[in-house]
Amino acid sequence: MRKAMLVLSLSMLGPGHRTTAGETQWRYMPLRTAAQKAKGYPGGETGQMFFCGAFSPSSPDYVAIGVDTAQTYISVNGGKSWQMRSRGILSNGVQSVAFDPRNKDILFAFGLNAFPRTPARKIIRTAEGLRGSKGHPFGGIYRSVDCGRSWKLMFRAMVLRDQAQNQYFAFDPDSFDGTRCRTIYAASHNKGLLKSTDGGETWESLGLEYKHINAVLIHPKNNRLFFIATHEGLYRSDDAGATFCIIGRGLPAGAPVSGLVLNAKNENVLYVALHKAGVWWSTDGGHTFTPRGNGLEKHEWRRLAISPVNPNILYVQAQRVTSNTSVQCSRDGGETWHPIGKWEPHMIGNHPQYGGYFAEGIIAHPTEAETALILSRIHKTTDAGRSWQHSADGVSGCRLRPSPFARTRRRRSSFSTPITAPRSRMTTAIHSPGLTRCGNFIPCLAAREPLTPCPGANASSLRSAVGLAGNSSSARITAPLGGLSSLKNRTMAASLFTVRNQ
Repeated sequence: MRKAMLVLSLSMLGPGHRTTAGETQWRYMPLRTAAQKAKGYPGGETGQMFFCGAFSPSSPDYVAIGVDTAQTYISVNGGKSWQMRSRGILSNGVQSVAFDPRNKDILFAFGLNAFPRTPARKIIRTAEGLRGSKGHPFGGIYRSVDCGRSWKLMFRAMVLRDQAQNQYFAFDPDSFDGTRCRTIYAASHNKGLLKSTDGGETWESLGLEYKHINAVLIHPKNNRLFFIATHEGLYRSDDAGATFCIIGRGLPAGAPVSGLVLNAKNENVLYVALHKAGVWWSTDGGHTFTPRGNGLEKHEWRRLAISPVNPNILYVQAQRVTSNTSVQCSRDGGETWHPIGKWEPHMIGNHPQYGGYFAEGIIAHPTEAETALILSRIHKTTDAGRSWQHSADGVSGCRLRPSPFARTRRRRSSFSTPITAPRSRMTTAIHSPGLTRCGNFIPCLAAREPLTPCPGANASSLRSAVGLAGNSSSARITAPLGGLSSLKNRTMAASLFTVRNQ
């Protein structure tokens, strides 16, 4: 029996890499509907969970997002298209990402893996429960100095997997040395609030160990004024983190402070999202709060966003909601709230018109008052939430559920015919499909709407191969890109992978 062997290099090389003669030619294969093709969209269904996003304050066309299983994507055109840039991030996902406010090429990300567990394999769900836990060897603070093309783990720390504000990094703009901000603050759930004075090379703890920190914000008008949102309450520091006091008189007892935003033009005004307790605000620097939720549905509100240009424009996002009220916006400083406006249909999701089941994040543009991105199937508004357009080209990150009956699953983007069982179909955990014309394999695709593989940049590698499939009658092969949580599989994904067709 004739045997053919195909060897694929799985070292991490970003999209756009030109391969030499004899190397396997890979390109992205984002999924798109026939309607999206007719509009000229290259495609990107963005089905996997997002944790965070950030605009570059100094160059707003640069945007970064952190993904549950695919680490980081970068856009250099304001979110119109995206590239996966995660070489060097060895954690399964990224839960927070931020640009140096004075240098678009310098980014920080907090890498995490699956839920931390006790020695008895029970999931740890509180920050206090992290005491004694060693954590994952690849979790912690990563830094990139080349706009995400490569990353390095700078400091090991832990965070609990969570959908909250996830704004873990803050920078002192006065510490800029001509190249970077030297003073940086970062949140962790085991080592508390961290500080670096050398641009991220070394870190020390300022306190708040084993607190479930959701956001660390420095006020734009006062770089010594900090606000820190935690599940245990709201903290304020007036001396750049040297001391903290808990604030928030009037807030419901025990309500976790999941979301937090500051009015960039008035240091006395801030807003918090308190899960089922709704949105509250303060006009005296956080010392006292009153409800600010007229028009809000009774949801579990997790995230807030506010325009730094026009602080009257706010957005709030809920967890575990499958309706058009999962995201609401205000254009009068939170006095009234309304569901978001017209939503351009996307490729795949739990419901076809609005967002997703998880509170995946909203980020406001730093210089355009009415522009924002929502990370639920990435859409963009340029009219303060009245309408939202597809803005996900290049982000192909759908996670599929294992099932021998792929056609019956609602949440899927593709299925493949296994080499050893050509008549059966199965789904797998695909994070980004790729396509090549070398080798004797062919992909099979299925979804609720017609799909069209789209052209993209060549790449000579895979992030990590979770599965390959095809048959001997064609010269194509599909393979996923994405993260694997186990150290064993991560090691394999960094070496060679051999596929045999017998």
